[in-house]
Amino acid sequence: GTSLSTLEVCRATGATYRELDHWTERGYVTPSGSEGRPGSGRRRTWTAWDMHIIRLMVRAVRAGLAPAVASRVAHGEREISSGIRIIIEQEWP
Repeated sequence: GTSLSTLEVCRATGATYRELDHWTERGYVTPSGSEGRPGSGRRRTWTAWDMHIIRLMVRAVRAGLAPAVASRVAHGEREISSGIRIIIEQEWP
């Protein structure tokens, strides 16, 4: 698959570099295209699927969800609390 740079992903998704760096450090998103442990001096590269997750995170964070909750939602968890479900329209692409 195609590997994208962090800058390319930021431009395509609307995430800021700082957001993406923070989300990666916290484990909210993972650069699947990277070899080895991301953030340990290696260049982060991202796949199309990673970009899908990041787009969903950006939408959820801009809508007011905390990044930790946005990550859970972006990764497919829909019930974020007892009786509280999140629905995302037009998930992919």
